[in-house]
Amino acid sequence: MYTWVKSFLHERSARVVLDGYHSVSVKMREGVPQGGVISPTLFLIYINDITSAIPRHVSNTLHADNLAIWSSTEHTTSAAHRIQDGVKRIHQWTEDWGLQLNRVKSVATVFSLSTSKEKVNLKLGESALPQVETPTFLGVKLDSRLTWKPHLEEIEARGIRRLAIMRKLSGTTWGANSQILKTVYTGAVRPVLEYASSSWNTAARTNKARLDRVQNLGLRTVLGAMKTTPISEMQKVANIEPLEDRRQAKLLIQGEKHKRLESHPLHNKFQALTKNRLKRQSPNHQLKAQQRENADILQPSPDQCERLNPKPWSPQSQRFHVRMSIPGISGKQQQSDAALRSLALEEIHRRYPASKWTHAYTDGSAECATKNGGSGVFIQMPGRPPETLTTPCGVLCSNFKSEVVALHTAADFLTSLEETPPKVVFLSDCLSALQVLTAPAEHLVEELKKSLNDLSQKASVVLQWIPAHCGIAGNEKADGLAKDAGRQEQPETCPSERPKPSSSIAGRQHSKKETGATSQTKTPPTASAVQSRLPSSGCVQGTAALKRT
Repeated sequence: MYTWVKSFLHERSARVVLDGYHSVSVKMREGVPQGGVISPTLFLIYINDITSAIPRHVSNTLHADNLAIWSSTEHTTSAAHRIQDGVKRIHQWTEDWGLQLNRVKSVATVFSLSTSKEKVNLKLGESALPQVETPTFLGVKLDSRLTWKPHLEEIEARGIRRLAIMRKLSGTTWGANSQILKTVYTGAVRPVLEYASSSWNTAARTNKARLDRVQNLGLRTVLGAMKTTPISEMQKVANIEPLEDRRQAKLLIQGEKHKRLESHPLHNKFQALTKNRLKRQSPNHQLKAQQRENADILQPSPDQCERLNPKPWSPQSQRFHVRMSIPGISGKQQQSDAALRSLALEEIHRRYPASKWTHAYTDGSAECATKNGGSGVFIQMPGRPPETLTTPCGVLCSNFKSEVVALHTAADFLTSLEETPPKVVFLSDCLSALQVLTAPAEHLVEELKKSLNDLSQKASVVLQWIPAHCGIAGNEKADGLAKDAGRQEQPETCPSERPKPSSSIAGRQHSKKETGATSQTKTPPTASAVQSRLPSSGCVQGTAALKRT
């Protein structure tokens, strides 16, 4: 690698071609090749230790080639003295390593709630650093009192300019339909209104209302609505959430990330108590208020993160077979339940006769598809009484995860038997749960693959998709067991390790209750779990077909 990088940087030359004429070739003695894929990485490595030159009493943040330093003290003169020391050391570092600071973009600002404007005299080399009231850093315009008003005024103007694109695409009798206009709005306009919203969410409501007016204009353009159309109705029809709800959701997600990133500067700050000396609320105040309001969907102890996906270049060998279709079944909408049931049972009896195969029907269910999940398994073995297994899957759990846990439960149960059946078919109505088994996936699915491979060492294993809710007895039984499991006492999170189900033998009245059905591994709440708390949009489908007026 060293030799390759060395040859990449050395002995390089450049020249200009204009109208067929070539300039003199010039040897490049410094810098990295412009446009090279590896050039940004090499530059970041080169400046990686610039922060080591900054005094310890001066805070800093470095993003690519954007560096900001600051010092917070009671007196402005003390802060200015510290910052001047930091600027001097940074300037010396750049001189030593052959770099130049952009003097046009290098500015100073005093942040204070005082109404009097204080002046500071800072120098960059021999030149004075200009003092400005509204510096821009990483696309966000700051102001000396951190009211965010200048920034919101600017993005309001940018949003209105981008709405002009939508108006060019629309007309009363021609132009793009509502679906295309909605795509333009959510892809080109709304991101401008939401950039860095978790930082400037402390702005006054009157300032944030500017952005709401921009979205309202966008909604009227998307739907062709009149000015008197109620805003809430436009949001429902277009299926576009209010900006305030989206900002609160983003704040929650950002807070959950900081909880899990111990190296992040805001990790300790968001864990600490709020300071209530000032009337103005900080992001910490807002985050804690949102966490109290949404406590039922947030994990109380996010000590562990969800494990990373396995390396895609080293997948596990798959010893089981997955069949995701049944001959003759084209779709639930085109065929009656009786036809679906007949075709499915015919395929099961032909491929997996009950006299030779163990049938494991699995199903998962969750309330509102996001909480109180439960998995159910109904197993029929040749010459044995049926088995039923139930596993509560957690307060925060989706239908998909419940289905995966059901398959996992059945596989572990069959593997643990003293006499494992020689042939096993898992019959599931969740096509997505079967599809993820053919590609690298999250930790829970990888554990399922491992469990199925363990079972495959003792038996022939097949996973077969079947249509849902068409009267197949085993599937209906598993569905009922899953709903029963959802009503049991729930653990905090969906199981990430191999679950411990409660089981019973059909015909007996006892069952084993397992309160430790989940491991202690925590998985962070997903964006969908947070979004599920937003007010229902009551979306009316087919907005693309609406006529413009």
